[in-house]
Amino acid sequence: MKKNSPLSLLLKRIGSNWSFLRVLRFVLSLLILGESYYSGEWIFAGIGSILFLQALLNTGCCSAGGCYTDTLDTTPSQRSSVNEIVTFTEIK
Repeated sequence: MKKNSPLSLLLKRIGSNWSFLRVLRFVLSLLILGESYYSGEWIFAGIGSILFLQALLNTGCCSAGGCYTDTLDTTPSQRSSVNEIVTFTEIK
């Protein structure tokens, strides 16, 4: 197998970075898949297979950058204006 072949990269991705939440997703997906098989509720097989693939490939709903939030660009000149003291006048 080549060092940078797609298959070797996929196997490297599957075998690394196993966190607690990734293991939890994997275990839950196996439970959902097993229960869907025994109960015959095949809609749960779809849900379980999505969770299984997310856990196996270490992806999520935001893996394509769909949940990207832009960070506030605060240069030193902007920081001083952000931290200015604001005074309010009470109107009766």
